[in-house]
Amino acid sequence: MANTLALWSRGGSKLKKFFLILTLLATATFALAQSNVPEIGIKDTKGKLWTLKSLEKDKIYFFEFWATWCGTCREIEPILNDFRKEQKSLGYQFVSVSIDENLADLAKYVKTKTIDYPLLVDSRLEMADRWKVKEVPTMVIVKNGKVLWRKTGKVTLDELRKAVKEAK
Repeated sequence: MANTLALWSRGGSKLKKFFLILTLLATATFALAQSNVPEIGIKDTKGKLWTLKSLEKDKIYFFEFWATWCGTCREIEPILNDFRKEQKSLGYQFVSVSIDENLADLAKYVKTKTIDYPLLVDSRLEMADRWKVKEVPTMVIVKNGKVLWRKTGKVTLDELRKAVKEAK
């Protein structure tokens, strides 16, 4: 790839430039074909649109799908909070995905919490459908376009530690 970029910068022929573009497109297509993570395609509470392309290469992303009305979600919330605090220095990104349809309930709930991580709002279940989330809580660890771990329901701190450790 470095050789093809060097060729481009030296002003190679039109044919060489065509093949360079073709190579770059094929590489990008191959990378997308290797991905088993569906598109994200929703915004967070700050208005930022999250996409697969916006995820950093080689970074671990921990997605948690939940809802304010979910008893199990509330039950494991302290475990997830402890996990986030404990693992904060390890460089992975925790991303919360609320599937609440009632945005007023979500806003009221969020006001009572300290949220220092992205909170995506999936009130129309667009991302949840694409990611085949059938119930909450569902947690998914993603790295480089691949799902490395997935769990639905209750989770322990030890399970979370093990999952992130294996993802590295």
